[in-house]
Amino acid sequence: METGHSHLLHTAARNHRLGMLGLGTLLALIAIGLEFSALRFDLFRSDVAAYWQDSLNWRAPYHTFHVPGYALLIAALRGITSNTFPPLLYMIFVTSVSLLLSMYVIYRTSRLFVGPDHPVTIIMPFLLAFWPLAGLYAVIYPIADYLVIALFLLGIFLFMRNQPLLGSLAWAGAVITHKAIWPFIAFSFLAWGFWQRRQFSWKWLLYPLIILSPLVVIWIGGASYHHDWKWILSSNLNEIKDNKLWYPFHGILESFAVGDAASLLKGTVTTGYGLLAAFLLWYLFTRKPKYYLFGCAVAISALIMAMSLNEGLTWGFVRFGRLLVLPLGLVIAHRYTQQTLQPRKWLKAAGVATAVLCVISQFVYTYYIGKIYFQ
Repeated sequence: METGHSHLLHTAARNHRLGMLGLGTLLALIAIGLEFSALRFDLFRSDVAAYWQDSLNWRAPYHTFHVPGYALLIAALRGITSNTFPPLLYMIFVTSVSLLLSMYVIYRTSRLFVGPDHPVTIIMPFLLAFWPLAGLYAVIYPIADYLVIALFLLGIFLFMRNQPLLGSLAWAGAVITHKAIWPFIAFSFLAWGFWQRRQFSWKWLLYPLIILSPLVVIWIGGASYHHDWKWILSSNLNEIKDNKLWYPFHGILESFAVGDAASLLKGTVTTGYGLLAAFLLWYLFTRKPKYYLFGCAVAISALIMAMSLNEGLTWGFVRFGRLLVLPLGLVIAHRYTQQTLQPRKWLKAAGVATAVLCVISQFVYTYYIGKIYFQ
């Protein structure tokens, strides 16, 4: 009887913490929406406007810069609702649901690392939502980030649970939602294959086919539409041509070379995330906790992204740096299980201070987007 009662109390406490996190996230989103409004920032611009236009052109989903997953989902919602609502409402609905799904999936993933009542199960969804600087703004300024992050995290969670068929279906959606996720999926699939190598089966060849099949269909259709087999990478190839001299991390280094305050901030933040990815990779590879291969795959993909982006696109590394929450959660969980992280007062104080700074950074980045980035 006591055991059952204790279990109910633990469950109630866990649900309360998750509920408070959800409520806090909702309030922060409302505040960010109000901040954008106070800044007189037009949300319907740049990529947001482009995604909407792509949803109107859903019969020919062959944009050379964006893959069409997000736009096709918007088009489906428009069709279901007879195009009743304004564009931003459809798009913010998708990004909001994607954020909630991402937080739930990373919570479930954290329970694979530690027990259900462990602090890591709250830390990971909190960090995913309030990732320093580039956390919540992408919900209110509704770009495709959280949709593709939700699909990627769902896929990697299913592969961790050794459900590769369902995981492949999730990743099939991700590959046609954002190009930036491609290396994350490739390295994560390789990580799963190495993890399960002793159970190798020829049916594994089916999983890459499932993952890539929608992208191949889009690619073939676009090749006919554009009369160019390279169309899906044409914008990326043009960026490479524009950068006549390439060297690793050139985007970060050029940010420092530009020298203005915004560029120096960008260079500093992206350098910090690059160092974090390198540290997480080193820690996981040397300590080898369970699931470490998946964390290494994410860290390697993040470093490749940091190395390859030009100066104008380096904030993309910060945005997708949110995925470092997975290897970071692995490291924190491992430290706890090795009893090298004890619940001391200074550690709790540091955690609270970090959480406060994460929340404040959401509004700093919103101001940056609203007042500086598009100027």
